[in-house]
Amino acid sequence: MFCPKCGQSQVSDEVRFCSRCGFALGGVAPLLSSNGMSPVGASPFVAQGTSPRRKGIRQGGKWMLGGTFLIAFLLVFVELTGFPEEFPLIGLLVFLAGFLRMIYALLFEDKTPTAAAHGFPTGQPFAPQQFDPRAQAGALPPAEFRPAPSFFAPRTDTAEIQQQPTSVTDHTTRLLEDQNERSDR
Repeated sequence: MFCPKCGQSQVSDEVRFCSRCGFALGGVAPLLSSNGMSPVGASPFVAQGTSPRRKGIRQGGKWMLGGTFLIAFLLVFVELTGFPEEFPLIGLLVFLAGFLRMIYALLFEDKTPTAAAHGFPTGQPFAPQQFDPRAQAGALPPAEFRPAPSFFAPRTDTAEIQQQPTSVTDHTTRLLEDQNERSDR
């Protein structure tokens, strides 16, 4: 198998990422084995996911359940603390809001699954997001450019700190002259 992005030959068909460019190869093998068509069992033109209607019904059910528990909690709270008896009506309002949310979902929301969550528009052939020519993101993060001088601290010019002797013998000659003067004294 070859990487569809850079053309690098892969060691085996089980490799998950390209060894040269890092491209995700997880969906390439099934596409190659089925001549570019979607794998068996996945419909190429139907988006599979949760419909807005189903999401709305679930959300309404959660609100109704929460309202039921809130009513029971607030009834016990009113009995223990002596708050006004209208206080548990807050739980009833949450329960009714959940019921109305369910009714709204059943009457007005679409029952077909949304395709935006899967990376392909409805009515288009199935292809993983990595094969979409409009997709800009790669399998690896973008390369980071860092100029070479920033890796090391600049060197300090030490020529000004200490005057170097002109030659090796010059320094040795001075030492010998100093020793001769000391011995003469």
